[in-house]
Amino acid sequence: MEIKLSVNGIEINVGIELIGQITSSLNDNESNQAIFHELAQHSSSSVRKEVAYKDKISEDTARILLADKDISVINNLLRSDPVKEIFNDEDFSNILNSANEEAIENVISNLDDYSSLSDAEDCLAQIIALENNYLTLQVANNYDTPKKILKKLVKHNDPDIAAAAKNSLD
Repeated sequence: MEIKLSVNGIEINVGIELIGQITSSLNDNESNQAIFHELAQHSSSSVRKEVAYKDKISEDTARILLADKDISVINNLLRSDPVKEIFNDEDFSNILNSANEEAIENVISNLDDYSSLSDAEDCLAQIIALENNYLTLQVANNYDTPKKILKKLVKHNDPDIAAAAKNSLD
């Protein structure tokens, strides 16, 4: 990808450090969607993760970034508004299969915001089934977790999970 800076007809090639700074500094508005889309395809994850912070990316750009192999890109993206509209069951399975605690924790935190998931309660059950107590604790600490799940977690053998579930129920 070739990126140039032009000032009054004088052009210079832009290096990776400046590309990252420019990407971070670009206004997060719809008029920049086309440039965000191009930058989402940059070979450097440091540039792509800056794009993933943006809330005014297109659905196509969000889809490109959701397929990224770099977990820092995914983690930034999971918090963004465009993903909250398109994140679906297949995306959830991909995140779950990544076994990345931070990404799964981001999903737990935003689960109720993902409007394209078919069954948020089932997603939480799948997370608990991983038998990762850290993630189960995050489910128990989440006030949006359904009471049905919290009532089961109150009986969990890990005292921190049981206490967190009880606290969330109160």
